Amino acid sequence: MTGTVLSWVLVAPPAAAQNAVRMDSHVGSGAFEKGGNKCVTSRDLASVVVDDGEFAGTQFRVTTDTEGRAFFNDSRAEGDWINLAAIPYAPSCVVDAALGYTESGATPPAPKKPNSLYVDLLAANGTVYQAVCTINKDDPFRAYNIAAFCGDRFIPVPGTPVG
Repeated sequence: MTGTVLSWVLVAPPAAAQNAVRMDSHVGSGAFEKGGNKCVTSRDLASVVVDDGEFAGTQFRVTTDTEGRAFFNDSRAEGDWINLAAIPYAPSCVVDAALGYTESGATPPAPKKPNSLYVDLLAANGTVYQAVCTINKDDPFRAYNIAAFCGDRFIPVPGTPVG
């Protein structure tokens, strides 16, 4: 398959080559502005698997693309990737992402609550944004419900950017 893709790139007309998506194999290159405020960055992926409680085995993933957009997947909704811009105040030009959760049987210290998923996005300007989402037993995360399950917004993490 790699040979097929490579041959397409080699025989593609110049106009098609200019519109092709750049597939970066390196991580951590950061973002930069190109031309008219266009974000260009490398791809990133983070995932977490719930290991206990009623959601045991559920995997959550967040990925970024080369344009700094972030997408989310709940393994209970196979193949459904949600653009996190569906949640108000999501940052643009995302360069990194992380996930964490609290288990259903745990009672974490306030203000955390059980069955919470923490979605952290690092913007190119160094600010970290976080959405705290409630994992729902009856409904996987979908584009139509993610804003409601995630407290209706991303908030900047105090003290960021660092340095």
